[in-house]
Amino acid sequence: MNYQKSAEALKNGSIDAFFVVLGAPCDVITQLSEEMDIRILPLDDRTISYMTNLYDGYYETVIKAGTYKGIDEDVKTVGVKAVLVASQKMDSDTVADITKMLFEENDQIKKRISFANNDTKFATDNIPCAFHKGAVEYYNSIGTAITEEDQI
Repeated sequence: MNYQKSAEALKNGSIDAFFVVLGAPCDVITQLSEEMDIRILPLDDRTISYMTNLYDGYYETVIKAGTYKGIDEDVKTVGVKAVLVASQKMDSDTVADITKMLFEENDQIKKRISFANNDTKFATDNIPCAFHKGAVEYYNSIGTAITEEDQI
């Protein structure tokens, strides 16, 4: 089931729980928390350690108290780094402009996603794919070094 169908099934009692990988806050969970009492289960330290050691793109994070109605305490979980993918054929200046916008002109992103920040070191560490030349140009221009082996 997709997230919307899973939320509907939880509301009508067809299921007791569902698993999601979404940025918090997300509309589906926000709406669900407005319509019924929900509980978000935290991950234990052992699971977090296992997952973050399994894949460099995972990191320990929290869903902050108050992110959803009825969630009154921080919930320890694992985050997944998102990667914007661009073709090698895409113009380097355009990719550099998009990357700059994501890190510097991101007021709308910060309003929507509480953990959005300008930490380019965190954003570029342990990414399991190569960086576009335009992204490399942007990161290097602000002092976040990307090595040649990390470029496409």
